[in-house]
Amino acid sequence: MKIDELTVFSRAFVAHLLGIPARTFADLVKREILPKPTGRKYDAAACVRAFLAYKIADRGPANAAFEKARLTREQADRAALQNAVRRGELLIAAEVHQVNLEIAADFAGRVDGIPGRVAGELAAITDPGEVRARLVIEMRALRSGFADAILKIAQRQAPNE
Repeated sequence: MKIDELTVFSRAFVAHLLGIPARTFADLVKREILPKPTGRKYDAAACVRAFLAYKIADRGPANAAFEKARLTREQADRAALQNAVRRGELLIAAEVHQVNLEIAADFAGRVDGIPGRVAGELAAITDPGEVRARLVIEMRALRSGFADAILKIAQRQAPNE
């Protein structure tokens, strides 16, 4: 038995070795991607090398089908995200950031205004209970005003329905 006889096999065997259907194997031979047979036998080593080069070059129908399926999934995902945004289920990060900045600025302004509004009044009060009551009123006004400001921001940001 010669060495050549150890590496030459039938189309069915080489297709099985490559992990592809015999019809795909025949198509690759017809397209001259895989080497043609000698008689009815194929050089397995040459077929493996050619098949690997073909796969590495990323020209295979399996890769094209995979890429088409991936593209279809990406398009479906993009459409689903756009629909979710339209329905108001998702928020744009930049818009959320802007709203948070507005809320933080409003809150800081309201809190910073308290000392100027109540300092003179509280300085004249000697009863701790009265000071506490006045601060409670001021904090409630702060919360109420802040809630109103958030509501206005939310109404402004709400999608037009």
